[in-house]
Amino acid sequence: MFSLASCQNKPMEKYEWIPASSAPEIYPTNIYNGHFYLEDGGQVYIPTSGMNNTGWGYSGSFHSQGEDLKALPIKLDITWASFLENKFYTGSWDMPIDTLKTLFKKGTIGWRTNRPSTYSLIVVGCAP
Repeated sequence: MFSLASCQNKPMEKYEWIPASSAPEIYPTNIYNGHFYLEDGGQVYIPTSGMNNTGWGYSGSFHSQGEDLKALPIKLDITWASFLENKFYTGSWDMPIDTLKTLFKKGTIGWRTNRPSTYSLIVVGCAP
């Protein structure tokens, strides 16, 4: 009988963020189903309520969900409807986890305050 142990287990970094969605004003969409799968094995859904056409890069629907502090996403699965094209799009993508970790650790500068700030949303953009 034997066992293996490691003393190098570092706690996983977690951040306060929520998922949101975005689409161009002239390209209204609706998210049918979408999830971020997190580095710690958890998941959060991407909001599906209402029309999504707030303008490219601006957050539309978002819901506060789960714990305030969450691991970062390693995968995105989503299906959305394009009202302009009358069709659905679906896809699954690996997230750039190393880039996300670097950005969330570094933070940003608040455009209104010109002071250090943190990221609080991960916005999914829907377009053809």
